[in-house]
Amino acid sequence: MSGAWSQLLAGLAARRRRALIRALLAQADIRELVWLPPPGSPLHHGESTVKLAMDQVIGPRTLAFGHWHDEHCELLRARLAPGQRYHLIDVGANAGLVSRQLLAAPAAPFVGADCFEPDPHNHALLAHNLAPFAGVRTHEAALSDADGEAELFRGARNAGDISLAPGARLRAQGDLQRRLVRLVDGHRFGEALLAALPADVRLVWKSDTQGHDIRIANTMPDALWERVDAAMIEVRSVPLEPAARDRFLALISRFPHCHSIKRGLRRFGPDELRAFLARESEQELDLLLARRG
Repeated sequence: MSGAWSQLLAGLAARRRRALIRALLAQADIRELVWLPPPGSPLHHGESTVKLAMDQVIGPRTLAFGHWHDEHCELLRARLAPGQRYHLIDVGANAGLVSRQLLAAPAAPFVGADCFEPDPHNHALLAHNLAPFAGVRTHEAALSDADGEAELFRGARNAGDISLAPGARLRAQGDLQRRLVRLVDGHRFGEALLAALPADVRLVWKSDTQGHDIRIANTMPDALWERVDAAMIEVRSVPLEPAARDRFLALISRFPHCHSIKRGLRRFGPDELRAFLARESEQELDLLLARRG
Protein backbone atom coordinates (compact mmCIF):
# COMPACT_ATOMS: atom_id res chain seq x y z
CA MET A 1 0.00 0.00 0.00
CA SER A 2 1.39 3.42 -0.96
CA GLY A 3 2.27 6.02 1.63
CA ALA A 4 -0.48 8.33 0.38
CA TRP A 5 -3.13 5.63 0.79
CA SER A 6 -1.83 4.77 4.24
CA GLN A 7 -2.05 8.42 5.30
CA LEU A 8 -5.56 8.72 3.89
CA LEU A 9 -6.78 5.63 5.73
CA ALA A 10 -5.09 6.74 8.95
CA GLY A 11 -6.76 10.14 8.65
CA LEU A 12 -10.18 8.58 8.08
CA ALA A 13 -9.71 6.30 11.10
CA ALA A 14 -8.69 9.28 13.26
CA ARG A 15 -11.76 11.24 12.17
CA ARG A 16 -13.93 8.26 13.07
CA ARG A 17 -12.30 8.10 16.51
CA ARG A 18 -12.91 11.82 16.98
CA ALA A 19 -16.61 11.38 16.16
CA LEU A 20 -16.89 8.53 18.66
CA ILE A 21 -15.15 10.56 21.38
CA ARG A 22 -17.50 13.49 20.77
CA ALA A 23 -20.50 11.18 20.99
CA LEU A 24 -19.22 9.82 24.30
CA LEU A 25 -18.69 13.32 25.66
CA ALA A 26 -22.25 14.24 24.69
CA GLN A 27 -23.53 11.46 26.97
CA ALA A 28 -21.02 11.60 29.84
CA ASP A 29 -19.95 14.43 32.12
CA ILE A 30 -16.19 14.23 31.48
CA ARG A 31 -14.53 17.61 32.03
CA GLU A 32 -10.85 16.63 32.08
CA LEU A 33 -8.76 13.60 31.20
CA VAL A 34 -5.23 12.48 32.08
CA TRP A 35 -3.59 10.72 29.14
CA LEU A 36 -0.25 8.99 28.63
CA PRO A 37 0.67 9.65 24.99
CA PRO A 38 2.04 6.55 23.23
CA PRO A 39 5.66 6.54 22.01
CA GLY A 40 4.63 7.42 18.46
CA SER A 41 2.89 10.62 19.54
CA PRO A 42 4.70 13.98 19.29
CA LEU A 43 3.31 14.64 22.78
CA HIS A 44 5.13 11.62 24.22
CA HIS A 45 7.82 12.42 26.78
CA GLY A 46 8.86 9.46 28.88
CA GLU A 47 6.24 8.52 31.45
CA SER A 48 4.86 12.05 31.85
CA THR A 49 1.14 12.46 31.28
CA VAL A 50 -0.85 15.07 29.42
CA LYS A 51 -3.95 16.70 30.91
CA LEU A 52 -6.66 17.58 28.39
CA ALA A 53 -9.82 19.63 28.75
CA MET A 54 -12.63 17.48 27.39
CA ASP A 55 -14.31 20.14 25.30
CA GLN A 56 -15.82 19.49 21.89
CA VAL A 57 -12.72 20.48 19.89
CA ILE A 58 -9.19 20.27 21.30
CA GLY A 59 -9.58 17.24 23.58
CA PRO A 60 -11.32 14.93 21.07
CA ARG A 61 -8.99 15.85 18.23
CA THR A 62 -5.85 15.37 20.29
CA LEU A 63 -6.94 11.93 21.48
CA ALA A 64 -8.08 10.86 18.01
CA PHE A 65 -4.98 11.98 16.09
CA GLY A 66 -2.41 11.64 18.89
CA HIS A 67 -1.30 15.28 18.57
CA TRP A 68 -2.58 18.83 18.18
CA HIS A 69 -1.78 19.94 14.61
CA ASP A 70 1.84 18.83 14.89
CA GLU A 71 2.14 19.32 11.12
CA HIS A 72 2.31 23.05 11.90
CA CYS A 73 5.04 22.47 14.48
CA GLU A 74 6.99 20.51 11.88
CA LEU A 75 6.92 23.53 9.55
CA LEU A 76 8.49 25.56 12.34
CA ARG A 77 11.10 22.90 13.21
CA ALA A 78 12.20 22.72 9.56
CA ARG A 79 13.14 26.40 9.62
CA LEU A 80 15.41 26.33 12.65
CA ALA A 81 19.17 26.47 12.13
CA PRO A 82 20.95 23.15 12.81
CA GLY A 83 23.01 23.24 15.99
CA GLN A 84 21.46 26.49 17.18
CA ARG A 85 19.98 26.78 20.70
CA TYR A 86 16.54 28.36 21.05
CA HIS A 87 14.17 29.81 23.64
CA LEU A 88 10.44 29.52 22.91
CA ILE A 89 7.86 32.25 23.56
CA ASP A 90 4.31 30.91 23.41
CA VAL A 91 1.60 33.58 23.72
CA GLY A 92 -1.88 32.16 24.15
CA ALA A 93 -0.42 28.80 25.07
CA ASN A 94 -3.75 27.21 26.08
CA ALA A 95 -2.97 23.75 27.56
CA GLY A 96 0.58 23.85 26.17
CA LEU A 97 0.14 21.20 23.47
CA VAL A 98 2.06 23.14 20.80
CA SER A 99 4.84 23.99 23.26
CA ARG A 100 5.07 20.38 24.43
CA GLN A 101 5.30 19.09 20.85
CA LEU A 102 8.18 21.47 20.17
CA LEU A 103 9.99 20.80 23.45
CA ALA A 104 9.54 17.01 23.33
CA ALA A 105 10.77 16.46 19.77
CA PRO A 106 13.85 14.24 19.37
CA ALA A 107 16.98 16.40 19.49
CA ALA A 108 14.82 19.42 20.36
CA PRO A 109 16.98 22.58 20.25
CA PHE A 110 15.07 24.41 23.00
CA VAL A 111 16.81 25.33 26.23
CA GLY A 112 13.82 27.09 27.78
CA ALA A 113 10.42 28.66 27.21
CA ASP A 114 8.06 31.36 28.46
CA CYS A 115 4.40 30.43 28.00
CA PHE A 116 1.51 32.81 28.65
CA GLU A 117 -2.08 31.68 29.30
CA PRO A 118 -4.51 33.94 31.21
CA ASP A 119 -7.36 31.47 31.65
CA PRO A 120 -6.89 29.78 35.08
CA HIS A 121 -8.15 26.34 34.02
CA ASN A 122 -6.07 26.26 30.86
CA HIS A 123 -3.04 27.51 32.80
CA ALA A 124 -3.35 24.62 35.27
CA LEU A 125 -3.26 22.19 32.33
CA LEU A 126 -0.35 24.09 30.79
CA ALA A 127 1.69 23.93 34.02
CA HIS A 128 1.13 20.17 34.28
CA ASN A 129 1.90 19.44 30.63
CA LEU A 130 5.18 21.40 30.62
CA ALA A 131 6.36 20.45 34.12
CA PRO A 132 8.84 17.79 32.84
CA PHE A 133 10.85 20.30 30.79
CA ALA A 134 13.76 22.31 32.18
CA GLY A 135 13.91 26.07 31.80
CA VAL A 136 10.17 26.53 31.24
CA ARG A 137 8.21 29.32 32.91
CA THR A 138 4.42 29.44 32.68
CA HIS A 139 2.60 32.72 33.31
CA GLU A 140 -1.05 32.92 34.34
CA ALA A 141 -1.39 36.21 32.49
CA ALA A 142 -1.87 37.71 29.05
CA LEU A 143 0.85 39.61 27.25
CA SER A 144 -0.39 43.05 26.20
CA ASP A 145 0.79 46.61 25.69
CA ALA A 146 0.56 47.56 29.38
CA ASP A 147 0.28 46.05 32.84
CA GLY A 148 -3.20 45.86 34.30
CA GLU A 149 -6.38 43.80 34.08
CA ALA A 150 -8.85 43.07 31.31
CA GLU A 151 -11.96 41.03 30.72
CA LEU A 152 -11.37 37.64 29.10
CA PHE A 153 -14.10 36.08 26.95
CA ARG A 154 -14.28 32.29 26.67
CA GLY A 155 -16.59 29.89 24.86
CA ALA A 156 -17.66 27.07 27.20
CA ARG A 157 -17.50 24.32 24.55
CA ASN A 158 -14.06 25.05 23.08
CA ALA A 159 -11.04 25.50 25.35
CA GLY A 160 -9.32 27.49 22.59
CA ASP A 161 -12.23 29.86 21.95
CA ILE A 162 -10.77 32.64 24.10
CA SER A 163 -10.10 36.31 23.45
CA LEU A 164 -9.39 39.62 25.16
CA ALA A 165 -11.04 41.48 22.28
CA PRO A 166 -14.66 42.38 23.19
CA GLY A 167 -15.74 42.27 19.54
CA ALA A 168 -13.96 39.04 18.64
CA ARG A 169 -16.09 36.63 16.63
CA LEU A 170 -15.76 33.63 18.87
CA ARG A 171 -17.47 30.46 17.71
CA ALA A 172 -19.66 30.18 20.81
CA GLN A 173 -21.48 33.49 21.11
CA GLY A 174 -24.36 31.90 23.01
CA ASP A 175 -22.41 30.54 25.98
CA LEU A 176 -19.59 33.01 26.59
CA GLN A 177 -18.01 33.15 30.02
CA ARG A 178 -16.23 36.28 31.29
CA ARG A 179 -13.60 36.92 33.95
CA LEU A 180 -10.94 39.48 34.81
CA VAL A 181 -7.36 38.40 34.07
CA ARG A 182 -3.92 39.90 34.61
CA LEU A 183 -2.08 41.72 31.80
CA VAL A 184 1.71 41.90 31.53
CA ASP A 185 3.49 44.65 29.61
CA GLY A 186 5.08 42.88 26.64
CA HIS A 187 7.82 45.46 26.11
CA ARG A 188 8.98 45.18 29.71
CA PHE A 189 8.85 41.37 29.58
CA GLY A 190 10.81 41.34 26.32
CA GLU A 191 13.56 43.58 27.67
CA ALA A 192 13.89 41.46 30.81
CA LEU A 193 14.08 38.26 28.76
CA LEU A 194 16.76 39.67 26.46
CA ALA A 195 18.81 40.77 29.47
CA ALA A 196 18.65 37.26 30.95
CA LEU A 197 19.22 35.14 27.83
CA PRO A 198 22.73 34.07 26.83
CA ALA A 199 23.85 35.94 23.72
CA ASP A 200 24.04 32.78 21.61
CA VAL A 201 20.41 31.71 22.24
CA ARG A 202 17.95 32.66 19.50
CA LEU A 203 14.16 32.88 19.79
CA VAL A 204 11.10 31.11 18.39
CA TRP A 205 7.75 32.91 18.66
CA LYS A 206 4.24 31.46 18.60
CA SER A 207 1.11 33.49 19.27
CA ASP A 208 -2.57 32.65 18.97
CA THR A 209 -4.81 35.02 20.92
CA GLN A 210 -7.94 35.43 18.79
CA GLY A 211 -7.50 39.03 17.71
CA HIS A 212 -4.86 40.43 20.11
CA ASP A 213 -1.75 39.19 18.28
CA ILE A 214 -0.89 42.32 16.30
CA ARG A 215 -1.06 44.54 19.39
CA ILE A 216 1.21 42.12 21.27
CA ALA A 217 3.70 41.81 18.41
CA ASN A 218 3.89 45.59 18.01
CA THR A 219 4.68 46.22 21.67
CA MET A 220 7.64 43.83 21.83
CA PRO A 221 11.13 45.41 21.62
CA ASP A 222 12.76 45.60 18.19
CA ALA A 223 15.80 43.86 19.67
CA LEU A 224 13.61 40.85 20.49
CA TRP A 225 12.38 40.51 16.91
CA GLU A 226 16.00 40.66 15.74
CA ARG A 227 16.61 37.47 17.80
CA VAL A 228 13.55 35.60 16.40
CA ASP A 229 14.49 33.03 13.73
CA ALA A 230 11.00 31.62 13.14
CA ALA A 231 7.45 32.47 14.19
CA MET A 232 3.87 31.33 13.87
CA ILE A 233 1.37 34.18 14.32
CA GLU A 234 -2.40 34.10 14.01
CA VAL A 235 -3.36 37.40 12.40
CA ARG A 236 -6.95 38.63 12.41
CA SER A 237 -8.23 41.33 10.06
CA VAL A 238 -9.50 43.78 12.69
CA PRO A 239 -9.72 47.60 12.82
CA LEU A 240 -6.24 49.09 13.32
CA GLU A 241 -4.78 52.56 13.50
CA PRO A 242 -2.60 53.24 10.42
CA ALA A 243 0.50 53.50 12.62
CA ALA A 244 -0.21 50.08 14.17
CA ARG A 245 -0.72 48.50 10.76
CA ASP A 246 2.52 50.02 9.45
CA ARG A 247 4.43 48.89 12.53
CA PHE A 248 3.23 45.31 12.09
CA LEU A 249 4.02 45.26 8.37
CA ALA A 250 7.52 46.57 9.12
CA LEU A 251 7.92 43.76 11.67
CA ILE A 252 6.86 41.15 9.10
CA SER A 253 9.30 42.59 6.56
CA ARG A 254 12.19 41.55 8.83
CA PHE A 255 11.62 37.96 7.72
CA PRO A 256 12.64 36.93 4.18
CA HIS A 257 10.04 34.16 4.21
CA CYS A 258 6.36 34.77 4.95
CA HIS A 259 3.83 32.03 4.18
CA SER A 260 0.21 31.25 4.95
CA ILE A 261 0.12 28.00 6.94
CA LYS A 262 -3.46 26.97 6.14
CA ARG A 263 -3.50 28.12 2.53
CA GLY A 264 -1.16 25.55 1.09
CA LEU A 265 1.93 27.26 2.53
CA ARG A 266 1.48 29.95 -0.10
CA ARG A 267 3.87 32.88 0.01
CA PHE A 268 2.24 36.01 1.38
CA GLY A 269 3.71 39.27 0.14
CA PRO A 270 3.56 42.64 1.96
CA ASP A 271 0.99 44.16 -0.41
CA GLU A 272 -1.31 41.15 -0.03
CA LEU A 273 -0.96 41.26 3.74
CA ARG A 274 -1.68 45.00 3.81
CA ALA A 275 -4.83 44.44 1.75
CA PHE A 276 -5.91 41.60 4.05
CA LEU A 277 -5.55 43.79 7.15
CA ALA A 278 -7.33 46.73 5.51
CA ARG A 279 -10.49 44.68 4.90
CA GLU A 280 -11.29 44.56 8.65
CA SER A 281 -13.27 41.40 7.88
CA GLU A 282 -12.47 39.49 11.14
CA GLN A 283 -10.97 36.71 8.98
CA GLU A 284 -7.98 34.81 10.37
CA LEU A 285 -4.64 34.21 8.71
CA ASP A 286 -1.98 31.95 10.21
CA LEU A 287 1.46 33.19 9.18
CA LEU A 288 4.73 31.28 9.18
CA LEU A 289 7.69 33.68 9.34
CA ALA A 290 11.27 32.53 8.96
CA ARG A 291 14.79 33.69 8.19
CA ARG A 292 15.57 30.34 6.53
CA GLY A 293 13.45 28.86 3.73
